[in-house]
Amino acid sequence: MSALTHRRVLACRVALAVALAVALAAAPRIVGAQASQVSGSAAASISLGSPLPYAFNEAVVSSRAGLSGRLTVYGLGSDGERSELYRADLDYAGAATVTYYAWPGLDSVVAEGRDGDGLPFEARSRLERPGFGSRPGAETAPDLSTLEFPMRRRMPEALEADRRPWPLALLSMWAVLFTLAPLAAAKARGRPDSAGLGRTGATGRRAAIAAAVAPIAVAAVAAGLAYALGSARPAVRAAPDGSGATLLGVRSPLEPLPLSSLDGYGRLRFQRPPLVTPGDDGLPALAPAPFQAAWALPGRPRE
Repeated sequence: MSALTHRRVLACRVALAVALAVALAAAPRIVGAQASQVSGSAAASISLGSPLPYAFNEAVVSSRAGLSGRLTVYGLGSDGERSELYRADLDYAGAATVTYYAWPGLDSVVAEGRDGDGLPFEARSRLERPGFGSRPGAETAPDLSTLEFPMRRRMPEALEADRRPWPLALLSMWAVLFTLAPLAAAKARGRPDSAGLGRTGATGRRAAIAAAVAPIAVAAVAAGLAYALGSARPAVRAAPDGSGATLLGVRSPLEPLPLSSLDGYGRLRFQRPPLVTPGDDGLPALAPAPFQAAWALPGRPRE
């Protein structure tokens, strides 16, 4: 190999090594940029204002390209638990005012959705601990955090007043009649005219008993459904407590419960953070959910 060829090979190797070093140095920046694009970085923000604990607050979610589609707001607690606080389906809006429930352990609020161009976004805002929860007169009011929730079966009777037993009673009567009628017919058919027909009558009775089992099962399921439907209407029931607070029973199994139903209470401590959605009239409402209790203090939220 000539000296010239050797120098050319050496120069190629050096150039290749330099190119490889440059590529490796640039790789982290390229990967990071791609990850940023995939994560969806539509410019959006959420403004919490001055939230109060144990109360419903308002926040404004906005984006330079507007908002569209499903908008969801989550709350992240200091214990790391994630709770859905607000959900709405938007056609298009430049900004959206959302209502969410705050509690002392709420650490930050996160809004997720898509902007007007269909790009996903995530906007996050932390609550400022200093001053969060300060409220005039809070020193003399009962401490809601110290009040315990009774077990579901030991709730005050006033919270169960909207349960209606008559659907269960009517379906129970129907079940009895539906069950006794086949048995009576089977008994009539089971009377043989002669001794030779005894086996036929026994077979008929067994068939009648088997036929009666199915209606009983159906009636039991229907009775349970009727009992649930007896309390399907959204309602808030109150049971005053000696501590100065009021225990509420909040029930909205099938329909949204307007937040206006809670207007008489300034502070509310729910067993679990409730989900707010726009009601049929567009106003904030509690989304359909199983029964839950809440401790409440009278007043206005901003008093």
